[in-house]
Amino acid sequence: MAAEGLLPHSPSYTLRQFSQPCLAVPAHFLPRISAILKGRVYLSFDFMLQKRSSECIEGVDQYYSNSQKRILMGHQYASSAFLTPYVSHDLLPFQLELHISKALEYSQQTQTQPPPENGIYYPYLKPIERLIAHLKHARDLGVACVGVVADAEFTTKENLNLCRAANLELIGRIKKSMVMNYQGEKKQIRHMAELFPFKSCSHYKTVGWRARSSIVSIEGLDQPLVKIVLIWRKNRSEWIPFFLLSTNIETTTGEIISSTLAIDRGAECGSSCQN
Repeated sequence: MAAEGLLPHSPSYTLRQFSQPCLAVPAHFLPRISAILKGRVYLSFDFMLQKRSSECIEGVDQYYSNSQKRILMGHQYASSAFLTPYVSHDLLPFQLELHISKALEYSQQTQTQPPPENGIYYPYLKPIERLIAHLKHARDLGVACVGVVADAEFTTKENLNLCRAANLELIGRIKKSMVMNYQGEKKQIRHMAELFPFKSCSHYKTVGWRARSSIVSIEGLDQPLVKIVLIWRKNRSEWIPFFLLSTNIETTTGEIISSTLAIDRGAECGSSCQN
């Protein structure tokens, strides 16, 4: 790609703009927002892909789309918004910025030449590092976020340990194949659906889901106890299970469910950007 001139060897005007965080909400509005955000505030975080048709466009790279199950070409953006469970299911946009891929990184570590005159670099951040950066930015601006709501790519063991180290609560989907220790037995999380069929789970009328939560331990975590919530959601005439995780075992099942609605809203926004 470098030989074809697709990598940014120098900070062009376009990439200078891409490198600047774009606040959807001006900083001077944040005190008012803090007054509006009652109760426990979470930051909903997700990646959105803006499809492009040519690799010759600066900043374009190939990304795997979880929703479309294929590789797409475009600009990937990190998007975050505020969420207050129980108070409102609406998201309050916070930050949107281009997420530079590893191949397009332009940083002090990758460049042997002297720094550019304007001193602007485009360092690559891992997805979890980008998430933590958004949360830190929100806290620095005075919004007391207790944690982050995110998708399954952020609930790996490595990411969960990083979240613990950053003192943030993480609520998110979790893969069925992760192994848990439940009542002294090691099982994949998918087996919770066998232990608790949908008729045995509590009905949450506001969303039409049935749910049951359990506190389990997961090996490899610095703090192994987490709360797993089994969700049964009706798809036409069939009840389909999926699973949620909270690193804070004190968080109520209702709050986890209410917060997770943001994941679906984020996914809808991401799909609209890809289409």
